[in-house]
Amino acid sequence: MQFLKMMKNRTKNRRSTAGLLALFFAFGLTSLVMVGCGAKAPIGRLDFHPSERVEEWSAGTDSAKSVEAKGTRSDKDDLKRDSSGKYTRRGDRMRFENSDVTVTVEEARDADGTAAFDVLREREFVLLKMSISNRNSRQKVRYDPVITALRDSTMGYSKPLDYPTLYEIGMSDRALERGLVDFRRSFYDLGITVPPLQTVTRYLIFWPVSKGAKRAQLVIKNLYAGEEIIDLTFAFDLLEAPKGAE
Repeated sequence: MQFLKMMKNRTKNRRSTAGLLALFFAFGLTSLVMVGCGAKAPIGRLDFHPSERVEEWSAGTDSAKSVEAKGTRSDKDDLKRDSSGKYTRRGDRMRFENSDVTVTVEEARDADGTAAFDVLREREFVLLKMSISNRNSRQKVRYDPVITALRDSTMGYSKPLDYPTLYEIGMSDRALERGLVDFRRSFYDLGITVPPLQTVTRYLIFWPVSKGAKRAQLVIKNLYAGEEIIDLTFAFDLLEAPKGAE
């Protein structure tokens, strides 16, 4: 797992050699787990299932503390706020909604017809499908993935992968490289603006989570709805995928 952490640091320094990426894919995530765990059987892919409640926990522990299921507000006093939003859950989809915006998040498991999607799923990268709906007829909604993060209960931390990072990975993985161009408009790369009464649906792509993780949080900071700033947290339980589903 130390090697996987080293790979994650590549998002901060893209001048590292492509040889590390080639080694990463040559051995595969399963091999890394076997090396780190000795003779233990490798754990399968982890699926993301919405927690029953929005939760927070101390990093590195399994203890959880319930919190009120509302979007938290930024401390900027010069902006108008609406704290009436709430979370709901239906199946594997989590939903936040207030008077101006609706945000839904779920793990993307079904192939979308692009080769890059299939390769990323096979490599056990995390793909979360997120829809942002602007419910207001006069104002815009703005979202920047740069200040979004995926945290897990093993102190794992990952920022969404952007196109330059995926392109660099593709340099050492031909299957990903071939499908990346067609996939570019399918994931959140740069900041976006959602026009009034419109919806944008794309993927958030993260590095694979640690095999020892039991919970994860998708933390979204500074979602702008007109003059409001909304901070969101979507909590997930991580369960091993059924055999045959990988």
